Amino acid sequence: MKQILNDAIKQGSLFLIKRQESDGSWQDFQLNVGRATAWTTGFVSTALRRSLIAKDSIRRACNWLIENFRETGWGFNETVPTDCDSTVWGILALKNFMNEIPKRLYEVLKIYRNTEGLYQTYADRKQEDGWSKGHVDVTAVALRAILKTGEVHSNAICQTVMKLAQLGKQNEWHAYWWCCDMYAIAFSLEALDNFLKWFRKINYQLKESSDLWEPATLVQNVCSLRTRYKEEICKKLVPTDTFENALKVKAWIYSGGDIEYISTIVEAIIKDQEPNGCWKGVAKLRLTDPDLLRPWEYEYAGPIFIDIENVFTTALVIDTLALVLDY
Repeated sequence: MKQILNDAIKQGSLFLIKRQESDGSWQDFQLNVGRATAWTTGFVSTALRRSLIAKDSIRRACNWLIENFRETGWGFNETVPTDCDSTVWGILALKNFMNEIPKRLYEVLKIYRNTEGLYQTYADRKQEDGWSKGHVDVTAVALRAILKTGEVHSNAICQTVMKLAQLGKQNEWHAYWWCCDMYAIAFSLEALDNFLKWFRKINYQLKESSDLWEPATLVQNVCSLRTRYKEEICKKLVPTDTFENALKVKAWIYSGGDIEYISTIVEAIIKDQEPNGCWKGVAKLRLTDPDLLRPWEYEYAGPIFIDIENVFTTALVIDTLALVLDY
């Protein structure tokens, strides 16, 4: 199985390398505002971080990200305002490649943080609509970036973890921008796993308590939440489409599940790889109606888009299979 995984990852990586634009970006999806550029470039670069054969491609992508950085981060593309999700993926890409990056890149995340500790997609929308609220699928990835700052922002980190755990306990890990809640669940579990590793590393630097949280209790709550989601995910470990299969595997691993339980899904993912190395995209990205605060409660909450270049789905699968390989 190890060799099969290695081969699948290599072929998928070669597909992405071939699909990289001449300027160093990766583009996918097709909305009225154009194709995604900065968002997909950050996402793909982060997914390829373990790939030796993609190092030159990642270097070119990171150079593109640096050249196209705006005062408040990056956006879906260069024609629309910056947003937290695109900015976070850009930061993660640069951090993985360069290790040390300018502090100002982390500073911009503060403008997307709300008083609850969640991260909102847009910081400058005039109207108070759904797009300006804190979203779990955005917050989870933002937490990963904050944990990589190299500095101890314990109050901000723990407040975000506490809020994310609270929402998880209330079964509120819903995806705002995806018609697939497993996206929010998988990335939330990954973020909380990163938090536990961060906590073990810098525990001695934390105060014993604050007005809002007590470290040992917070860690205990996170561990209990992982166990609870492990039991819930176990009921869903049946193959569906490639996009959701990859997220199920990611969620299962970050909940602490045993690898043998996901062998059927992993085999299904590998079987779905195309001859050119890609995994075909699935219509999952939702341009959510800004008037809706809880789009998952509606049958139709906005148009759904597919990654027409198969770049986004392929990157997600590569990241997941590499996780399986390392597990």
